Amino acid sequence: MPDKLATVMEINYTYAEYLWHQYHKITPELQVWWEWQTRQVKEKGCIYNAYGRRWLLQERFSDDATEAIIAFYPQSTIGDKVSRIIYQCHSDPDWPRSEARICLNIHDALIATNRIGHGPVVRSIMKKYAEEPLLIECMDGQTRELIIPCDLKTSVADEQGVHRWSSLEKVNG
Repeated sequence: MPDKLATVMEINYTYAEYLWHQYHKITPELQVWWEWQTRQVKEKGCIYNAYGRRWLLQERFSDDATEAIIAFYPQSTIGDKVSRIIYQCHSDPDWPRSEARICLNIHDALIATNRIGHGPVVRSIMKKYAEEPLLIECMDGQTRELIIPCDLKTSVADEQGVHRWSSLEKVNG
């Protein structure tokens, strides 16, 4: 909503409202999807994400519930997908078990530590599972595949030989 946008972007409310309306003008299907999700909750009392996790309305329906309803599907789906990737990677027969670990999950990013020689195999396994198609239920009743592209980066030492977040470099697998 405009007030949240103003806060996050540290801009005045009037400009945030303008940006919010412009965004929704170029993506009208987003509002239609929000209404569809809200209608499902009104009719069924719950909705499910792409992995089958259920969000249950536990109070009377009101406008206050709308934000949680709209956020549930994308946020819970990506959270479940990322957690699933960790297990898939660590269970993969080619994963260098004693040499690599996914050690950090930051919402929609995974950080792995590994011996330098294992970087290519670790990245390729992570990419394989990250880019597995999601089956998304659409408003028309059809199920479609969605592949979220995976960007890979590797740690590169800076001028002092220290590895930092600021010195990550993009790689192709």
